[in-house]
Amino acid sequence: MKKVLWRVLFSSSIMLSLAIGDYFLDGWMKFIPMSLLFGFLVPFKNEKGELGEVNE
Repeated sequence: MKKVLWRVLFSSSIMLSLAIGDYFLDGWMKFIPMSLLFGFLVPFKNEKGELGEVNE
């Protein structure tokens, strides 16, 4: 569970920094955060190949 929380915090910090950069760069980066957000929303696969949390 901790890995999921760290992943959410890490992705949200990246999104926030990209949003700040996007504000100063006048919107040309808007497609990059969308692709990053999609990448972070796709769940990890565990050792059995099933979707779910990563086994420690």
